[in-house]
This record gives sequence, structure tokens and C-alpha cells, in this order.
Amino acid sequence: MALNLLDPALPFNTSITADCPCHADYTAEQLSLPTSKGFLSASFKKPPVTIFITFTDPSAIDLQKIVFRPRILSQCSTGAALSFLRWSSYPNSAKWTFWMRAEWSSEMDYVVLETMHYRPHGILPKEACKDFRPLPSMRIKQINLPRHGASSEIAALAITISHTHQSTSVAMKNLQIFGQPCIKIPREEYKALADVLRKPVVEVRNAATSTGVLAKALPSTPSTSKKLTIPEEFLDPLTCLIILDPVTLPSGITVDLSTLQKHENAQAEFGRNLFDPYTGKRLQYQELRANLHLRQRILDFLTANRKAVLEESSEGERTRLTNFLKSREDSGPAVPEPAPPAAHEAVECRFCRECVSKDAAYEYRCGAVMCRDCAVRRSFGNLAAEPCVFCRRVHSSQDITRFSQFSTR
Repeated sequence: MALNLLDPALPFNTSITADCPCHADYTAEQLSLPTSKGFLSASFKKPPVTIFITFTDPSAIDLQKIVFRPRILSQCSTGAALSFLRWSSYPNSAKWTFWMRAEWSSEMDYVVLETMHYRPHGILPKEACKDFRPLPSMRIKQINLPRHGASSEIAALAITISHTHQSTSVAMKNLQIFGQPCIKIPREEYKALADVLRKPVVEVRNAATSTGVLAKALPSTPSTSKKLTIPEEFLDPLTCLIILDPVTLPSGITVDLSTLQKHENAQAEFGRNLFDPYTGKRLQYQELRANLHLRQRILDFLTANRKAVLEESSEGERTRLTNFLKSREDSGPAVPEPAPPAAHEAVECRFCRECVSKDAAYEYRCGAVMCRDCAVRRSFGNLAAEPCVFCRRVHSSQDITRFSQFSTR
């Protein structure tokens, strides 16, 4: 018997933080929520990344097991180290004690770190006790915690992600910590928790609501509408945000062009050149291929589900999507063009976003395709000194050539 100590329906107070920035919708504080998207490090932060779990009420626990999902889309953590703080020395001594290090395959759906020396005591109500019950089809990595860690009197845990699989971002989802309040905590604190836990589950949930723990964790007015499911191929595998300008890497993976630009800026701070996040090989912009078919599908999806997508997005993502849709509306033609070119014979201008025939298209050496009007303006007009939106470099008129009929862009 054990309690999920991160369950928002129980009157426990536990803080979860990380030592690196994270994306707006993928914060460490929401790791314990069943409906959260999980934790994803931002700014292409590489391992090691540490997630801290600090127990406040109760101030110490007896640990049974730690369960989490190591994958978010294509981002997957494949190794971690576990450390802990002993309650008897905390907060007077903040010395972390190393417990163990573990690695697992990128194919695992769940990772379970379990101790064999857990013994429940009498205050645990059977109705509130839960256990991890995965589906038979799930692939689980079971790891036994060594005895020398002594899984009792734990005041804080630190999970340090040390390895990832073919990515530069650290991912974790659905964190659960099973155990019980430590019997050695102050007697008044232990008695108060025991009185609450012995009550029926409904009253325990009300107690959590009155203390504000449940109110912070769960939305006040749950939505009755069906949640919109965004196709996984529409999401950037590096940032888990909707792709607006899809380009395909030489490794065959499609990402957003703005993601690569952020990746280049992050590497430039350390004096590194741009490289493929999945292969580590040096990358140049002319090696990218614009995925126009996917871009049109994403635009159609956003246009058809505009209200639902904006409602479920964070504030920053909502602004990004709104500006994108508005720019598409402003640049769209007032009346449809007669006899448009066939799909396999048309390309999209990277500057004015108009579809033109391959016979009337031009391109820079970096691969940016343009129509005839844009080619003239960028050769001799007022846009000659403007940088390319594709590679962000200033080209001369000699860099503009006719679009190759064998190009796959």
C-alpha cells in the first residue's frame, strides 16, 4: 500500500522545480498533473538537467517507487542519476547523497525506480492508496533501487537527466512518486496528516481544496468540450509547437525554420556552427528543403480549427499563431487566380508567398525560391540590400538563377 504523494487530490504540499528554463506549456511544476504536457527544456539545453522534488507537508517521506515517462514526441531521455536529501540533516545541511545511476532504451514507455525495503504503516486509507498499473502493451524499464540509499526519511529528491536520444532537449512526463509520510516527522505534523488521511476520500479531497493545493493544480471550471487533438506530424519534434514554416533536414526530419534559427543562435553563443540536432553533422541552409505540402495542410488545419487551437494554446503561442494567420489573410489574393498551375508544376515564393509556375521561378544559391517580381526587386530594387528570409544573408544579383526543373523543392 502506498500513496501517490504528487496526487493533487491529497492534502500534500510538494514543489517541483528544474535548474534550466523550459517551454511555456512544458513546465516542471506541472509534471505531477495527469493532463499536463510534461517537462521539456528550452533553449536547446543539453544534459545534465536536474529536476528537484521538495517535500514540505509532510516534511519527509518513506519512498516506495518513482514512475515517469521519458518521452515527449521524438524527445526522449535515456539516462538519469538519483540523489536525495536526508530529513534529519535538512535544512541545516544541504548535502545531496548520491543514490544510483540508471540507463534505459529509447523504446521504453515508462521507467520505474523501485525499492524493495518499503514497509507501509497504519495511517494509509485503502481508498486513497494507488499503484502503478500499466497497460500490457506498454514497455517498462524496471530498476531496483540499491539498499544503501535507505529509502526512509527523505526530504527531497533530485533526478538528473544525463542522457538523451538523438535530441538536444530533455523530456519527462507523468511523474509519480509513491510512498507514505515518514513516521519520524514531528508528532503534531504526523497526527494532523493521520487525522486527514483517515477520513473518507471525499473529505480528503475537500481538505486538499481548502488548503489551496488542489485549487492550484486543477482548473476551477473544467471544460466540457472535447479536447482538440493536433496531429503529431504538425508539431515540431524539438519544441513540440505547431510548425508554421516546415523545412526538412538532411536526416529526413521536418522541423520549423524558426527552430533552426534559434538553434543556430544558441550554438553561436558558444562559438559553434549550425549542425543537425539529430545527427550532429554540420548543416547549411542550402541543404534544407521546404515542405510545401505539409505547410498547406497545417494552414488548412489552423483555418478550420482556429478557435479551438487558440483556446488551448499558451499566451505566447497564441500570439504567434494569430500573427501567422493574420499575415496569411493579408497576403491572400482578393479573388482567385484563373487557371492556377498544377500542384506538381508550382512552387511558392519564399518572400511574397504566392504560388508561381516552375518555369517562371528563380532561386538563390541557398535554395530560397522567388517569383519574377521579387527577383527583380531583390536584384535592382529597394530590397537588394535586404537579407534573405531563408538563410538571413545578403545576396547579390549574381546569386539569383533560374529555378531548376529537377529541383525537389
